[in-house]
Amino acid sequence: MIKKNENIEDIMDATKLSKETIQQLINENKKPKMMTNGSWNKKKVSNKEQHIQNMKDELFMMKYGYWVKTKDTLEDLDKEYQLKKYKLQLREPQFEFKYISKSKYPDMILQKIDEPLHFNNDNIIIDKLVGNQNQNIITIYDKLDGNYILYTYTKYIIDYNPEIQVPMEIEGLYKYLIDKQLEIKIKSLESMIFLFENM
Repeated sequence: MIKKNENIEDIMDATKLSKETIQQLINENKKPKMMTNGSWNKKKVSNKEQHIQNMKDELFMMKYGYWVKTKDTLEDLDKEYQLKKYKLQLREPQFEFKYISKSKYPDMILQKIDEPLHFNNDNIIIDKLVGNQNQNIITIYDKLDGNYILYTYTKYIIDYNPEIQVPMEIEGLYKYLIDKQLEIKIKSLESMIFLFENM
């Protein structure tokens, strides 16, 4: 509807979404979702370089694992608020709720476990912990807004089995990790196809 330049009021009426939510959806693709090797924003690269980087990202994850954001206090509160707001605005559930993150901390960081994470921010305190079952955890406390962020190191999940019995406390995280890995896998395969077609 947006691509067809339809009126915002008509879009609101058809989707039962607020003007603010529609604007967030429009702006969603402008936000960087992942940080690689400690760099908040990668330099703009040509199409070919970006496709090569997509394949390198997947290879990196498979070889070395990755850090995944498992807690972001401010984001978690905002997500809960947005979900409640969405349920109140929606008369009949037509669409699945999709949260658009406003966090300045990326969902995933491609960094080796033995290399320190780099954040270009002097107002944060970083602490590396070893959690239960030898889980490596990085905690970040942002002194400016009081936000508490937690990154957990995980190895690449190779054998995905939806029938596997996963403990309830990690079931949500397991599905989240599979979804994130799938995003990277899709990008990598699309890039391979693009490069082969344009050689």
